[in-house]
Amino acid sequence: MGEYDAVILLCVIFIGAVFAYIFILNESSRSKQEEYQKEVQKRKERAIEVADGAGAMTPEEFFGLRKIGNRINDDLNFPGVYVLLNTTKNMYYIGQGTRVGDRVNSHFTGKGNGDVYADYKYDNEFVIKLIKFEGSGYTTLNELEKAMIIAYGANATGYNKTTGNR
Repeated sequence: MGEYDAVILLCVIFIGAVFAYIFILNESSRSKQEEYQKEVQKRKERAIEVADGAGAMTPEEFFGLRKIGNRINDDLNFPGVYVLLNTTKNMYYIGQGTRVGDRVNSHFTGKGNGDVYADYKYDNEFVIKLIKFEGSGYTTLNELEKAMIIAYGANATGYNKTTGNR
């Protein structure tokens, strides 16, 4: 084998090693991406499971639970997250509060999200779910809210402008 042949052989080995390295990196990256996607899916399913445990009501049913005047029944005021589904447009709004009943009330009386209120005012149909933080399995309200926003696509195709607080 001549000197020229040895150089070619070394180049072929080097190029083969580079391709093998790239292949290994690509497979590792693909594996990490698949793990990430599985984790995202698991979180979505968990958030929806938590929300499915909450009873649904219309805004009219919600207003029927109010006390005299404009005061919200204390049973509706707890720390948690609320899911507002515009069934006419299939759009979600997710929010949180230490008194969720008051927060939901604000959206349907013109003191909350203006887009939700406008759609309600123009006779779009809505469903409300109130989700208690206590017993949800999440460690913070922010975490619960963010999980719900992502699970329902409320940021991508709904009323939410962000994926939640911090």
